[in-house]
Amino acid sequence: MSDSIKPWDWHYRVGFDHSLAEHIRGVIKALGSQPESSLLSEQLTFFSSMISIAALCDAVEEAPGKIESFLAAIEHHQLLHLPAVLSQHLTDRVSQLSVPLSAKKEMNHLIKAAENSVFENHHETIFCPVFGAGLDHLISKQIASMPSPLVDKIIPRNALKSTVHHLLDRLMAQSIPEGFEEVKDIKFEVVVKEGLGFAEYWPAELLEHTQNQLIIFDNPEQLKQGALQATLVHEVLGHGFFYFLKEKSNAQLLDHGAMCLIEGWATWCEWHILSTPFSQAFRAARLAGLRWFHEKDTGKLLHGIAEDMRKLGYAEEIVQSTLLYYFQYPGFSFSYTLGALWFENKFKEVSVDTFFQQLKQRCWGDFFLVWE
Repeated sequence: MSDSIKPWDWHYRVGFDHSLAEHIRGVIKALGSQPESSLLSEQLTFFSSMISIAALCDAVEEAPGKIESFLAAIEHHQLLHLPAVLSQHLTDRVSQLSVPLSAKKEMNHLIKAAENSVFENHHETIFCPVFGAGLDHLISKQIASMPSPLVDKIIPRNALKSTVHHLLDRLMAQSIPEGFEEVKDIKFEVVVKEGLGFAEYWPAELLEHTQNQLIIFDNPEQLKQGALQATLVHEVLGHGFFYFLKEKSNAQLLDHGAMCLIEGWATWCEWHILSTPFSQAFRAARLAGLRWFHEKDTGKLLHGIAEDMRKLGYAEEIVQSTLLYYFQYPGFSFSYTLGALWFENKFKEVSVDTFFQQLKQRCWGDFFLVWE
């Protein structure tokens, strides 16, 4: 059997998308008595109990015809807290949806209800089943304050695509460590488009496309050469090589929503494959972000996370997006850091090649307890 869970954000959708939840139950049933089955079941049970209004907007934008079934599945007590300072962004998104006015009114009512809901910090509940007793050790790696940003070389806006190709060529020619040589066999299309963010690597199977894609977002935040180089390591040596290895492994299951595995691995690559002052600065920034793992005071969170992002030099759009992810996609950002820290520990015991050899024909997901 070879199976997959395709939506990267399934954790934040299963509370209102019952057909998606049913598909995952089918995957769990097919795994039988394997330990991965119970771990995946635990994730599904917990995330089914919460509703992210931001994820609901994502889902309705993709499939407006499902709006009625989504809304019918929602109970107000499941709503994740939405700080009032973030609600206008979602209200604006709702206004642009191609759905009936009555559905828009109901979604706006849910936004108000989410504002009035009580904030609960779910991070322990999310990550304890992933890392077990080792979670405290990973969190202990946090540092006390956000580092100052490094001075970076600015890329002319009209030279972004040519700089990407130049950095990729240099990366492939000079920076491939032992065990990663086959990354040169990966084929992908480079696509540059306007949008918020930095870059995304998408395997063809998720795009329903004939070719893998490396998407580079063209915006002012992207025009920094040292940061762009670290991003390319994350996306190509991280995600690109990950999916290449998965195809070779004949994996029994791939959970595309396993962020600790997928983003943790890519973040480990970003930190360690090509060690530069920028990659180490990004590591320090993520470790500083762990200060907010246990915080329960929404005022401290809103102020502290925003100040951290501004100190790093990010524009207000990125600041607001970071805050929205903290409250509406709980655990997502921390999965990068915790997964990467787990890999740092693991690769002191075994080589990268040995680790992936041991995953051949097994389940690929956030099953770290099985791999200890």
